[in-house]
Amino acid sequence: MKKLIFFLLLLAVSACSFSQPTTTSISPVKIDYLKKSKHQKTIAWILAGGGLAIRATGYAIGVNVDFFDDSGVWGAIILLSTGAATMLASIPFFIASAKNKRRAMSLSFKNEKAP
Repeated sequence: MKKLIFFLLLLAVSACSFSQPTTTSISPVKIDYLKKSKHQKTIAWILAGGGLAIRATGYAIGVNVDFFDDSGVWGAIILLSTGAATMLASIPFFIASAKNKRRAMSLSFKNEKAP
């Protein structure tokens, strides 16, 4: 009888010790991933918009320049290529932002109470 009581007591203690904690707050890691995702998406939009503005400026200069004047043509080419590079640089930030948002969403667990 003592062995049975001891075994049941040990079983009850072990069941409670391996249970998941019952906290309802959002994990700090999830908040960090969401914040990082938001910052990366902001950076991506700034790079994309800035690149578009630089390309538009280069296009405007290229349309209005005399092609026999070398300085204006090279300035337009440099602005067009710089704008394209800036727009291409925004793509990895969009991808990283989406990846961090998925990581934050995958950290959601349902807390279950121990019997």
